[in-house]
Amino acid sequence: MHEFYPIAGGILLGGALSNIRLHAAWRVMLTLAVAAGATLGSGEFRRGWGYWILDLAEVTLVSASVVLLAGVWHRQRRLRG
Repeated sequence: MHEFYPIAGGILLGGALSNIRLHAAWRVMLTLAVAAGATLGSGEFRRGWGYWILDLAEVTLVSASVVLLAGVWHRQRRLRG
């Protein structure tokens, strides 16, 4: 259940980043903030702040996957219609 927060945060972040043009620094700061929020929300920080690194990796991978899939989906829609 603790992995729900980073995955959900990554999905929401990826969906937002696929629709908004932001400078790379803002994307990095948003990813760090979502990972910190996921760590705080799941309560994993009580066991150790090393979990923040794991949540950061999960948020980054999930949000990058969503951005890539959204890009493919938008290209497919543009080519078909």
